[in-house]
Amino acid sequence: MSNKKPQPLMDRQIHQRCPVCGQVSYSVNGIHPQCSARKADSERMERVKIKQQQSATVQSDGTLKPWQKTCPNCKYAIHVRKKQCDCGHNFKATMASIKTYNCSHPISEAAIEADR
Repeated sequence: MSNKKPQPLMDRQIHQRCPVCGQVSYSVNGIHPQCSARKADSERMERVKIKQQQSATVQSDGTLKPWQKTCPNCKYAIHVRKKQCDCGHNFKATMASIKTYNCSHPISEAAIEADR
């Protein structure tokens, strides 16, 4: 048997790559339809994201949900487990903030310092 492969009849076509995802695109325009939709929708999603951040501020009556806390710098309501706000403010655990919770076991100041 021969180990030679036959020569291709036609040269290999070089397909265009999608400018959004970088994959080979067989579309006429050279961009996948879903990538085109994502690219067109990106401006709207930025506006929606900004609107959601603005609506996340504390309501005028000052009520917060049980899982929210207020950032002292930007006044946004964020989740209580977040240790840093998007504005850059760092929340540190203090003994006063820990004593406000009803814990069944005592927490020492040395444990808080060790956690930092």
